[in-house]
Amino acid sequence: MILPPVVLLVEDMDDDRLFFERAIRKVAPGVRLIHAADGQQAVDRLSGTGDYSEPVAHPKPTHVVLDLKLPKRSGMEVLEWMRTNADLPVIVLTSSQSPKEIERARSLGVDDYLVKPASFEKLVAIVRMIVAHWKL
Repeated sequence: MILPPVVLLVEDMDDDRLFFERAIRKVAPGVRLIHAADGQQAVDRLSGTGDYSEPVAHPKPTHVVLDLKLPKRSGMEVLEWMRTNADLPVIVLTSSQSPKEIERARSLGVDDYLVKPASFEKLVAIVRMIVAHWKL
């Protein structure tokens, strides 16, 4: 039996999380989406520690969609941690268009760096691209 992909969305803004959930359900309903609301929770989920140590209830992600502006640990800190502890595909989806942040994320090996769109239709197009890129 092939298990469905598990995408970890690391996003602290409820509206952005809800829109992403709607978009992924529309584009790839077979994908299991899990959520982390801050950088520390993302690390805990990725490492399977603390509240996330039970693998049936909290499966480890196979892919990560990561915001950069997060409480507790920034997205860059999560990405740095991942590069030494969890070798998973990562796409940054953030509001920042800072060339410095884009360069830093690319140097840490992100699959792509995408800017959050202003409309749901554009988000659906981005999610379609992510699903195609990762062959979800």
